[in-house]
Amino acid sequence: MLVPFEVAKGTYALQLNAGAFGSLTLKINVTEQGTYKTELSAEQPNMEGHSDSTFTYNLTLANRTASKQQYALTAEPPAGWDARFSSGGNNVTAVDIEPNATSSITLTLTPSEKAEAQTYKIPVHASNSSTAADVTMEAVITGTYGIDLSTSNQVLSANVTAGGKRTLELSVKNTGTAELTNVSLTNTAPTDWEVTFEPKTIPSIKAGESVPVTATIRSSDKSLSGDYVVGLTAQAAEKSADAAIRVTVKTSVLWGWIGVLIIVAVLGGVYWLFRKYGRR
Repeated sequence: MLVPFEVAKGTYALQLNAGAFGSLTLKINVTEQGTYKTELSAEQPNMEGHSDSTFTYNLTLANRTASKQQYALTAEPPAGWDARFSSGGNNVTAVDIEPNATSSITLTLTPSEKAEAQTYKIPVHASNSSTAADVTMEAVITGTYGIDLSTSNQVLSANVTAGGKRTLELSVKNTGTAELTNVSLTNTAPTDWEVTFEPKTIPSIKAGESVPVTATIRSSDKSLSGDYVVGLTAQAAEKSADAAIRVTVKTSVLWGWIGVLIIVAVLGGVYWLFRKYGRR
């Protein structure tokens, strides 16, 4: 027995007449009024996070029509944002739903890195040529993360003698609109080199503020003359920044004078030998 979709919720009595065999009364309980509509709803349509957050919404698409439907899924995010639908663990752009059945769909929104702090409304559509449904998601961007690491004078080069040390004044700046927390300083340096920071960890940096850090670079006493690269990293819980310092190692002046003295001594020895044995 097919119950028309327009029948209202309630209990209905039907009389079956079997002629000479008598009649039978049936009662049918309609628990929900049918429609010819498609319904699209979200478990939690409003979410909040930073610009580098990922917003995930759980949607339910219900086919209330009398036939199987294929729905195209689309969203209208702001420019620079990415919107992806998935169902059953697979990315989809459309879903098939049997009559009076539902499908669970996940919408994942990735904001633009330049998204400003405000509330964004993202219309979502499930549609085909005969029926459609819409719902609007909200993504509240509370701030953006940004960090910059450089020297105080913006010069990313230094000189040092083999086995010597050089001190650099660094600046760690919060270039975003949200506070940075637990900023640690680390490095990658040539073998047998040593780099220390003061302070090594910064508890927090408020938006727009800078914190000075002193880095001490000590080269290996076995380093040959030439250019070396020391990598510095400021790593926050939310964001990180790198700086590459070109360090030029020069031969110690002491060894230069020792070389000069050796040459003078050799020349002096040759001259003495020449004077002593040269006329024989």
